[in-house]
Amino acid sequence: MCNVRMSRACKSTCCVDPWQLKSKAGFFYQTIFKMKNQLLIHKWPAILFAVLIFIFSSLPGDKLPEIRFGLGDKFIHVIEFGLFGIFLYHAFRFSSPISKPYFATLCVGIVYALLDEIHQLFVPGRSCEIWDFIADLVGIIIFAGLSAWINRLPDNTADKSQIHRTNS
Repeated sequence: MCNVRMSRACKSTCCVDPWQLKSKAGFFYQTIFKMKNQLLIHKWPAILFAVLIFIFSSLPGDKLPEIRFGLGDKFIHVIEFGLFGIFLYHAFRFSSPISKPYFATLCVGIVYALLDEIHQLFVPGRSCEIWDFIADLVGIIIFAGLSAWINRLPDNTADKSQIHRTNS
């Protein structure tokens, strides 16, 4: 054991201040808690919405309500996968260290839309239609794009304009 009194001069491992250990452990637990909260806040909506899409896609064709207007089915696909695109973009943008969250949203959304249409092949009274898939893509592209535009990373144009004004 080190006979040197706790000081900044003592750097050996035997002279570790117990208060520093406690604060490091506290930081570790706070980091874990923060990661769990980020998972709940940012990723769960996308996961739950994907489960909801799967549940509705599993309903037999005769159990679905009748849609009374022209392209109502496609409109529902656009809105459904548009909301999914928003949730996916939010999950990738705010909780993951992904440099291109819009691209990741498109990749995951397109794959899920394709799997959803293939899944409907095995549900009685349902079918896989290319126009449904295209409506899903339109929803993901538009809604995730709007979400990306609203939540865009700040650029330095505001700072440059303020610098320009002060120099004039």
